[in-house]
Amino acid sequence: MKLIEKALAFLQKKNRVQKEKIDKLKVIVKRLQEAEKEAKFRYKKETNRKKKKKNFKEYVILCKLFKKSQKRLKRLEGEVK
Repeated sequence: MKLIEKALAFLQKKNRVQKEKIDKLKVIVKRLQEAEKEAKFRYKKETNRKKKKKNFKEYVILCKLFKKSQKRLKRLEGEVK
């Protein structure tokens, strides 16, 4: 019985930690999404070619980070459920 109780306590603790990670990741994803939109706006608005190229690179990097973070968030949410 003690072994089952310990296993249950461990799983509950692990689940709680996963939920905390999910909450933190949700905040990160939201911030990345806002930064991505802002970078896209800067990229579209810029007329100078060099600055536009730099802004485009920044935008692409933020897009990749946002998509990876979203995938990770979905995977973690799937594990917890």
